[in-house]
Amino acid sequence: MSPIDAANNRIRTALQSDATTKDAQVAGIGTTKTGYVIRFKNAESAEMACNNAEWLHKLGNNTKLVKARFGVVVHRTPTEESDLETGRI
Repeated sequence: MSPIDAANNRIRTALQSDATTKDAQVAGIGTTKTGYVIRFKNAESAEMACNNAEWLHKLGNNTKLVKARFGVVVHRTPTEESDLETGRI
């Protein structure tokens, strides 16, 4: 099992083992230089996980939530084809 698969299983298990977050739906989990990014299927699931952080204790290592520092991540898109001023992508 790859490290990302192991993290995926641990995160989903932690969410489902807490009564306040058991209904949170995870769309996927990615990695960054500083940790993991959990993508939820909807805003309600993300809000549920953020507002009820008890599930984080099950992950150990003093795991904490960090507010995202970016709004949008775009991969494999040449920057010369995008214009943020006009919204052209």
